[in-house]
Amino acid sequence: MKRTFYAMLMIVTLWVGILAGCSDATMKNLSTYGDSATIILYSCDGKIIRQWESTGKVATETQSDGWRFVDKKTGKLVRVSGTIVIEN
Repeated sequence: MKRTFYAMLMIVTLWVGILAGCSDATMKNLSTYGDSATIILYSCDGKIIRQWESTGKVATETQSDGWRFVDKKTGKLVRVSGTIVIEN
């Protein structure tokens, strides 16, 4: 019983130590997993072209500069790249 307790205590201590070393942005990224986000696409001259709200996490496209998410309004998968701002 004591062995199990000490093993769990060590795991929790290590986990807290790892999280304590994370930046505020990293902690926020971990805590907002699955939360909706606002995605705004801008033109070259800074005007808003399009704006969406995601149903969950916005993911980066593998080996690309793009992003993908499910649009809350239409339920469709959206893939977009360009001048993008993502706010959670």
